Amino acid sequence: SALEQMRNVDVVVFDKTGTLTEGHPTVIGWLWAQGQEEHYKDVLLAAESTSDHPLAEAIVTALEGEEQVIPAHLDGFENITGKGVRVAYQGAEYWVGSHKLLKDYQANLSDILADMLTQYESDGNSIVYFGRENDLLAVIAIKDQLRVTSMEAIRELRTQDIEICMLAGDGERTASSVAGSLGIMRFVADAMPDDKEDFIHKLQLQGKTVAMVGDGVNDAPAVKEADIGVAMGISGTDVTKEASAVVILDDNFATIVAAVEEGRRVYDNIRKSIQFLLSSNLAEVLTILVATLLGFTILEPVHLLWINLITDCFPALALGMERGEPEIMRRRPRDPKDGIFAGGMGFDVAWQGLLVTAVTLLAYFSGLLLTCPVQMDWAALVH
Repeated sequence: SALEQMRNVDVVVFDKTGTLTEGHPTVIGWLWAQGQEEHYKDVLLAAESTSDHPLAEAIVTALEGEEQVIPAHLDGFENITGKGVRVAYQGAEYWVGSHKLLKDYQANLSDILADMLTQYESDGNSIVYFGRENDLLAVIAIKDQLRVTSMEAIRELRTQDIEICMLAGDGERTASSVAGSLGIMRFVADAMPDDKEDFIHKLQLQGKTVAMVGDGVNDAPAVKEADIGVAMGISGTDVTKEASAVVILDDNFATIVAAVEEGRRVYDNIRKSIQFLLSSNLAEVLTILVATLLGFTILEPVHLLWINLITDCFPALALGMERGEPEIMRRRPRDPKDGIFAGGMGFDVAWQGLLVTAVTLLAYFSGLLLTCPVQMDWAALVH
């Protein structure tokens, strides 16, 4: 199961927008590159209303708060995956999206705007560009607060020697600022859906067990590609939830840490139960074998049934429900190639079985010698 497999995770990859951040972005700045005409915001509102991206929703919310802005009647629109949207209005083509779309249209960004954008991006804000054909019309700065649980969860995962990575569709400066705030050393900026999926695949080729945490449609391919896909339950899209193996219902990153801990606890308890059952049954077999070879009947069939019913069943159930060890979260992730007997468990089963056999035979023959000394023909046993 996905929960049991969480014990093997040694890399957790997070999407930025809506995953590490709260997913409730707000517009904090408008920078107009040209004189603002009345219908510009109408077109922008209509264009962003066609998208379900959190940044588009932030712009729609901001524009709907302005009394004189009314959605324009568009002649057509097209969604450009990972970049934004373009629409047609009164014979002109308008577009709104990331800096990738800005480059596609080869729109010029003035030095003054570039300097202002540098400050916005250095503060971790996302930037959306709005233009008409090859002309840049406006730049919108959007702030999305980091989740309160992000920092603590990442710190906890790092103490377990789990590598943390971040994938962001934002530019280098914005991604670097967010990653630095969370203490994430490895991140990918300008990540398209295919880039995210390729990044996961490259980690797997390195022998890593990867968990991918995402919320948006663009994250779905990477979530599906990962060994364990994790979707946000509240802010996540249906597509991402369907592609995932685990859904965080409360959108709380502490749940991921708890899932890793629970996966390790479950696996530990499975090993404990198997070790107990194998060692105890080995002791039964060896005890009966030795006693039979010596001509004694040490256990009747009813005794064996009683042992299997009472002394095997209930202790094994108790071990299966045992709490995790105090240091369970400080261990390195287990190698998924390791078998159930890895770490010396096979040796432990053998010596424990032999020890119980020796103690059982010693107790039996000692009691027999003390209670029935005349019946013990030790010379016959020796010869």
